[in-house]
Amino acid sequence: MSSLEWNFLFPKAIAIIDVPIASDHTPIVLLLNGVTKRGKKEFKFESRWSLEEECSNIVQEEWASAEERNQRGTFRVKLRRTKVKLWRWNRDKENREERKKDIFSRKTEIKDGDMKAIRTSQ
Repeated sequence: MSSLEWNFLFPKAIAIIDVPIASDHTPIVLLLNGVTKRGKKEFKFESRWSLEEECSNIVQEEWASAEERNQRGTFRVKLRRTKVKLWRWNRDKENREERKKDIFSRKTEIKDGDMKAIRTSQ
């Protein structure tokens, strides 16, 4: 992947093997300055989102709405607005899934408690 000279030029470089998306090729992400960014979490599009209709709708609606508002803007503006909507959608989705798990867990506990009460009363 690299030579000794290249390693001297980029001593903080990191190569990360990423997950293949709709391909049989595995992408390699090269970070020349290493991972030094801290603080705010970087947005990353998850390939599994593309399987969900909601995600596709968000992307299509956001790009179309920019056109409707006559704010054609730049690619970056559209991308930024879409990123924010997808981030919120994913956050809300994860919160809903956590609540479902919590409700199911409580339901199971209640059901188990009822079964124990029935067994002890017999």
